[in-house]
Amino acid sequence: YDSPTFMDYRLFVLNGDLYLHANVDTVAVSKLDLRAKGFGDGDGDGNNESRSIPPVRKHGNENFDRPYKLRNLYGGDLLEVTLQRQFITIWSGGHGGKNFALFSVPNVTHPVSPDSVYVEINITPEHHVQQVLPDEYDQLTLQQVFELMWKKGTKKKRHANIDKIGQRSMKVVGNMTKSDESPEASFHTTDQYWFPGKTPFKVNSHGGACCVSFSLDDINMGGTQHNHHEPLLVGIAHTKVPWQPWYSKDHIPQERKDMLPHTHYVSFFYAFDPRPPFQ
Repeated sequence: YDSPTFMDYRLFVLNGDLYLHANVDTVAVSKLDLRAKGFGDGDGDGNNESRSIPPVRKHGNENFDRPYKLRNLYGGDLLEVTLQRQFITIWSGGHGGKNFALFSVPNVTHPVSPDSVYVEINITPEHHVQQVLPDEYDQLTLQQVFELMWKKGTKKKRHANIDKIGQRSMKVVGNMTKSDESPEASFHTTDQYWFPGKTPFKVNSHGGACCVSFSLDDINMGGTQHNHHEPLLVGIAHTKVPWQPWYSKDHIPQERKDMLPHTHYVSFFYAFDPRPPFQ
């Protein structure tokens, strides 16, 4: 896309498989296979030739869904890391969407089927969640990707840097769900005391880690009985202080700038119902 840089890597376990999440202009995901060489090979002598996957050297479309064994840069070669397929892009949050958290919940209508997989697009002020098929994708045209990248109201660029990963759009199931507006936080940082009645942080927040399941016993631990009668999913989200135009003004006292640095991030816990609309 506009920038080929991959950053903010995270790992998620979905239906027993490991997935690598990376931020680009939006979010790209690929299934991983990790194994220690010489362990669990089945022949007892450390010979893993039968499991060996040659590196893919060509970069055409025909190789995008083949396993790709990564070359280790540090730490020797005892850990084998294989991309099961090339990355698939999540366009559900639009261009500029990032830091999506992935989670799975049991399939209510088909209990013996694999868990349903969801992507958290936003945490607050409303919880936006989209069901996805993480191993399936739709092949977009260059024009379709261009329209997804283009921010309405801005001038269209004739030469947009679009790669083949962006054309692999992860398949979605149904429409994105949206919860009611999130409740007031149960506690605040010291910034609430510095700026009473006006939080300096952005309203929108993204995922960081999700999810840990809290049973009713967990919720009522310590003998405190709550009025919630179902399990909850718990995650960690983050937000930041937005940039202010007066940061670069010389007449603004440095003390004020120090009190509200625009690089200040904060993380918080959140909990939600394990069923749509994930209130």
